[in-house]
Amino acid sequence: MENRGGSKQPYRVVRRDRAPFAFAGLWEVWEGTGEGSWLETFTIVTTEANTAIRHIHHRMPVMLFTPASFKTWMQAEPKEAAPLMAPCAPDLIEAYPVDKRIGNVRNDDPSLLDPVTPPAPKPTQGSLF
Repeated sequence: MENRGGSKQPYRVVRRDRAPFAFAGLWEVWEGTGEGSWLETFTIVTTEANTAIRHIHHRMPVMLFTPASFKTWMQAEPKEAAPLMAPCAPDLIEAYPVDKRIGNVRNDDPSLLDPVTPPAPKPTQGSLF
């Protein structure tokens, strides 16, 4: 979400061709502190933002676009998967602002994914000193 003058603006990030993609993630099961207890954890791997995303945030998820990259991420040795942990080419994706209603679970309709024109940021008063 981009912060526009104290108000956060949500964005939808999609492939330009609208095909599906995956995020690189890590999943682990840890032995808990109690007998027989286990803790399952998951994280999305991030990298520096490319130029298509940088105006929203300085980090972005590692995005996987092809079946070959999915397989490499899931099955390869870390040295083979490491090159995937880079920002994707900016021309592969687009990011556009969407309605702030998307942040409320009571709202659930396709129009939430429609592009919107975000309000202009509120002007800030300058300092005399």
